[in-house]
Amino acid sequence: MNMVEKAGDKSSRERWVEYKSTFSKQSRDYLFNHHFSVVENSAVKVSSALPNTRYVDIDDLKQEGSIGLMSAIESYDLDRGIKFEAYARPRVVGK
Repeated sequence: MNMVEKAGDKSSRERWVEYKSTFSKQSRDYLFNHHFSVVENSAVKVSSALPNTRYVDIDDLKQEGSIGLMSAIESYDLDRGIKFEAYARPRVVGK
């Protein structure tokens, strides 16, 4: 059973608190997989906004977005009251 399948055993807030207190790889991987849809959605939007004469592989966009997602996970402050998706999106798209 992977981490995504175990998602029901802890709340999202508990996962963030666990990661910020222990910086465990398991918690980080769970948060990354749980929020990867931000990367996928952003990659599709960027890809579809490019002119037809400009081809960029969507996997390349996802790879760059993954770097931004990891950066967002590492720097996110749960106590600031900002939804993670709103915090992560500019980092995922490279702004």
